[in-house]
Amino acid sequence: MSSTRCPESNDLAPQTKLGMFRHCISPYAQKSAAGKERRRSGWEALDPNGNGIVSLAELDRWIMQECEVGLGKRQGHEVWEYFRPSYIRAFKDAKDVHMEGGDDYVTKLEFRTCAAYLCVYAAMTDCFLLVEGGGDGLGGIKSDGEVGVRDHRISLEEWRASFPSFRYGYDGYSFAAFADLAKEDSRTADSTFLEMDLDGHGCVVLSEWCEFIKMAEIKSNSEIGAIFSRPIGPTKSSTRNSTRQSVLSHADSSTDAGSSVGSSALVAFRKIFAPYAEKTPQGLSRRKLAWSRLAPDGVRGVSLAQLKKWVSRELQRKYTKAEGRRILERLSPCCELAFEGAKDIDGDGDDNTVEKKEFRLFACYLCIYAEMVDCFLSIVKDDGQNMSPEEWGAAFPRFYNGTDGYNFAAFADLAKGGSLTAEEIFAKMDTCLMGSVALSEWCDYLKRAEIEHGTESGSALSYCKN
Repeated sequence: MSSTRCPESNDLAPQTKLGMFRHCISPYAQKSAAGKERRRSGWEALDPNGNGIVSLAELDRWIMQECEVGLGKRQGHEVWEYFRPSYIRAFKDAKDVHMEGGDDYVTKLEFRTCAAYLCVYAAMTDCFLLVEGGGDGLGGIKSDGEVGVRDHRISLEEWRASFPSFRYGYDGYSFAAFADLAKEDSRTADSTFLEMDLDGHGCVVLSEWCEFIKMAEIKSNSEIGAIFSRPIGPTKSSTRNSTRQSVLSHADSSTDAGSSVGSSALVAFRKIFAPYAEKTPQGLSRRKLAWSRLAPDGVRGVSLAQLKKWVSRELQRKYTKAEGRRILERLSPCCELAFEGAKDIDGDGDDNTVEKKEFRLFACYLCIYAEMVDCFLSIVKDDGQNMSPEEWGAAFPRFYNGTDGYNFAAFADLAKGGSLTAEEIFAKMDTCLMGSVALSEWCDYLKRAEIEHGTESGSALSYCKN
């Protein structure tokens, strides 16, 4: 099977289902005069009433028509139905590339990107279906030689059967998520399964599979990652003493989304909320629209409960409901921390609400504290609420060597020969002298360092009371 490296149709003969699908759809993703003309005629078919936007239902119907015209009615319908679970993912990613069409539609400007997403997600779905249900490819083969029954989820047994194909590079897809498995003996079938099983339910569903692959492509700055990359993340410094970019510049066009660090939940979270912190006309438009929904009756401030509901709704609007809940469940403490930091910054309002003038900083704090929470959870095991000295001791080398991936100012001097030991830093964080470090103590320690070092995040955090 051909590699997924490029969505161009001329690289794929229409022999497999994936090849057939790409043969029909990928010409609309090409950056060429022919591709532009193809999109012009395609958009006319997609948007016959000329309102400039298309819904998921309209996109789904158009894909079916393209497949049936390009492949014949019977085979085209079969191919359309086979990849149908992937269309909603492409649609959701494409509809937020520009703001013109609102939150629930794809615009003409987003059409080329949407076509590219359709091809990429089709490849992910094709691979998923081969692993979970058997077929003329990789997996779904049980230990007794029987082909597994298709249930739209990958079991650990099915993944173990398919894992050698991914480890040794003959799976045929060349996804970045599995590119280095042969070099990483510690990444076994079981450990990679746990990485993919985001909700811990003992199986991997399509949304988890796609999210895992997508985030790996973005982080590896691959060709597929470039398709997904948008200005959402910080540029990761090549050295520890490089100037650290804060969330205030996460959405700057000069940043490299492929360098985003942290868990997939953090990357996904920042992708949604960093644009609301931008000091740009686009950022202002986003905030105005969001605020009109948060306070439709013109009320002066909104409560923590209202803001948490908005955060949840935004996550579930962009991703699936399950993904949105999973992301919020992991990073939910950042909502309370951001609320406490942003409320009454102006000093002329209600201490228990965030006002419109404070909303941009609330969005900024969401992303800053989400990174702190994510880092804390990468250290603390078994979902503990407190960090033990042993957990910090085990994680300390990563911060000392600058390989933690977060680049907090609190640890910036360690790689320069800083004299503080793991025990001394732990003592500084343990302000309550309880022998453990709570999340609030961790965040306070990081916050003070950002302010003292004069970083952009520190400048934003210095607005906070106390």
